[in-house]
Amino acid sequence: IILNGKKVSCAAGETILAVARRQGVRIPTLCSHEALQPYGACRLCIVEVARNGRKQLLTSCTTAVQEGMRVQTGTRQIESIRKTLVALMMARAPDAPVVQELARELGVKKTPFPKGNDRCIMCGLCVRTCQEVVGAAALCFVEKGSRREVSVPFYRDSQECIGCGSCVFVCPTGAVSMHDESRDTQT
Repeated sequence: IILNGKKVSCAAGETILAVARRQGVRIPTLCSHEALQPYGACRLCIVEVARNGRKQLLTSCTTAVQEGMRVQTGTRQIESIRKTLVALMMARAPDAPVVQELARELGVKKTPFPKGNDRCIMCGLCVRTCQEVVGAAALCFVEKGSRREVSVPFYRDSQECIGCGSCVFVCPTGAVSMHDESRDTQT
């Protein structure tokens, strides 16, 4: 492929994100993790891909390389989209250090969107780790649209949770935490 004007050799099935990382090209992402299947939730890794005379904006973490691709990782349009995405994250999770760091990196000083006080940016890392790596499925997404959140299935105490802490470990914003609750077992 041609990556930012430079010819790069790639293996079949490799993602654009993997190739870019190997080449030292920084593409921001918050939902990508080497232990998980590509997901594309945060959309920060968006790149411009030209092939056969057609340009598309695609997530680099979910798009496999194909011979003849021309990939641009930092056009004005891409930077504008990333700034908007970070502004949305700033509105949702204004106190999350990773969001603040991305905002500084991209030059986003404030958000035009109504602010919340959540730390979760809906990246899905916790849900996917629980399902794909741990195999417990103790977490899931509930609700839709602006009411979407991470919770236990049906908002009931999770019998599937094994207390491994993997969800806490992968959360980029610190939204997930563990609490040790001792229960009185006397009857």
